[in-house]
Amino acid sequence: MEDIPAAAIPLTGTAIQVIASDPISSGSVDDWGDFVDSEDECDIEEVAEDPNLYPRGLLYPICIGEIVAGRYRIDHKLGYGGFSTVWMAYDMAAKIDVALKIMMPGQSAERECRVQDEIVRAVSDTTYLLLRHGSFSLQSPYGHHRVLVFPLQGPNLRDYPRKKPVATRMSFAVQLLQALKCLHGGGIVHGGTSIRFNQAFSLATPFYLHTIEMKY
Repeated sequence: MEDIPAAAIPLTGTAIQVIASDPISSGSVDDWGDFVDSEDECDIEEVAEDPNLYPRGLLYPICIGEIVAGRYRIDHKLGYGGFSTVWMAYDMAAKIDVALKIMMPGQSAERECRVQDEIVRAVSDTTYLLLRHGSFSLQSPYGHHRVLVFPLQGPNLRDYPRKKPVATRMSFAVQLLQALKCLHGGGIVHGGTSIRFNQAFSLATPFYLHTIEMKY
């Protein structure tokens, strides 16, 4: 079920994107999203969503390599939020990488879409706000899971700028303030600007032009 593109809230709250002028380092090229052995399970549990949400039907079960909506190939898991999981996928029709935010069933997904629609209606300058491409639904035995489609972004602000010069970090801060100013200009108050979830980098080079090693 496609709908009209609207402003995006990738994890919790309105997403703010910051421009990174230099390439993101690929780091270790050996991280290909392999399965975790039993010795590392405890470490993963600390940074992963509650697995009990899957059998309860709140989170949509999905696998790497799966094709959803006949169009999107799931390539990697990006993260999770209070009401969703987020996955890196390849759009086989448009031939670009995207991020799919798969919501829990219920009112939270529809409420988020209404907020995004209001942002598009009320905010005149969305330069620093991440815009969704569209949405569709996945059916599970427990109901409909709304899926929001976003352009794939770089790392979040928590992980990337720690070793950057002060001037670069100040530039990031200015852009965040500009994003908040745009929201306030449209009469919208941001619910929180946690750097854990809400800020991501918009790269000068689109992800689909990077090698698979760089993506990981």
